[in-house]
Amino acid sequence: MPFLLRPAIQILICLFLYGALVWWAGSFVAVVASPALAAALAYPLINLLREMRLSAHAQAWKAVQGRHYAYHGQAVHVIEDDAHSRWIRMSDVRKIVGATASDRLLSQAYKMAWMTVGRSNLPYIRDDALVAHLTKENREKALRLGHWVKREIAFPGERIRKRLGISVQPLSEPGIYETTR
Repeated sequence: MPFLLRPAIQILICLFLYGALVWWAGSFVAVVASPALAAALAYPLINLLREMRLSAHAQAWKAVQGRHYAYHGQAVHVIEDDAHSRWIRMSDVRKIVGATASDRLLSQAYKMAWMTVGRSNLPYIRDDALVAHLTKENREKALRLGHWVKREIAFPGERIRKRLGISVQPLSEPGIYETTR
């Protein structure tokens, strides 16, 4: 916590100078100089409290740094794989949009963009597949969420993959929602 050092040192210097002044001049000067001490300590104390608050905030969010997404206050769990593809938990999508296609239909429609994670087999869908699915919905909430996913989750992932030269398997296979021509 070296960032706390500077305000703490300023506070110690002010207290040391005040103590030296009181020791040298007596108790009358202590009473007269106490407003000056309060004024001198105000700014370093405010800085110290601010730094402590920022430190607590950083520690609280450290576990989800760079992975926390929220759509209109609703948390959206996103994981990123080694190819920098981002996978969104379907239960979070359903909390926002409401009822959508079942897990079985989505897993068949987007075979390469569907996975289950953990012991409880939570379903996750890749960002590009979710955008493709939500653009086919006719509800406003789904379309707005699809636009948000594309802007906040999919596009930054695409930029990272492009910069690193990583390609992912496209959604070119026809599924339940797609037809071949």
